[in-house]
Amino acid sequence: MEVTIQAIHATVTEHEKAYLRKKMDKLERFHDQILRAEAIFKDQAASGPKSKALDVKVAVPGNTLLAKGMGSTFQEATDLMIEKLKVQLKKHKQTHG
Repeated sequence: MEVTIQAIHATVTEHEKAYLRKKMDKLERFHDQILRAEAIFKDQAASGPKSKALDVKVAVPGNTLLAKGMGSTFQEATDLMIEKLKVQLKKHKQTHG
């Protein structure tokens, strides 16, 4: 799967990007027709201790799924976002085959 990564007001390490890609690749277990994904890392320092945000758009045939994770680190935000996407991908696969 092709994953496009952007960072807005954030410095994202190669380790954090690799962590996201690894987690995204595992999503193909839940839906085998994921076309591409766009991830945006954001550092929202003014929003308190859980200031690291990750927004992801995932394209599947006939739909675009959106998920957001927020945490104190980008890895925590990634983990929360992945859990949300798993649920959406399972539901989409059940309803659309």
